[in-house]
Amino acid sequence: MVESNIYKLIRNIENRPELYLGNRKLTSLYFFINGYLLRCIELDDFHSQKIKDFHGWIRDETGVEIDNWKDNLLADSNNDEEKALMKFFFFINKFYSEIAS
Repeated sequence: MVESNIYKLIRNIENRPELYLGNRKLTSLYFFINGYLLRCIELDDFHSQKIKDFHGWIRDETGVEIDNWKDNLLADSNNDEEKALMKFFFFINKFYSEIAS
């Protein structure tokens, strides 16, 4: 299932962001994930919309009224890319634990 694959990938990135992204920036992760999802769609291997639900979920969680999760987390982190990346990992883990239950 793509969703578990993307979550596994995100967990691996969380442990070694520089290896996957070359840096510790949320913007790099955002484009990495979008590229991964695009490839899944091209392979007709995108069976779940759960990761797309993260956009609205993060808006509700932070109270920041921006539809894009990257811009939302950056705004919530005063445009500190590394701090926003750490917040992403915190929130994505919380998101997946809530949808898994």
